[in-house]
Amino acid sequence: IQGSHIDFLICAVAERHDTSIFTTDDDFNQYAEHIPVTLHNARMG
Repeated sequence: IQGSHIDFLICAVAERHDTSIFTTDDDFNQYAEHIPVTLHNARMG
């Protein structure tokens, strides 16, 4: 997996605090396939 340091910091903090990540950045979908993070699914309006 290749990503930015900030993206991985966000993933680490979210995992540590057992919370999901709210983002529209498609990179996080790829991260979620390989590391234990959950993403918040916003409903499209």
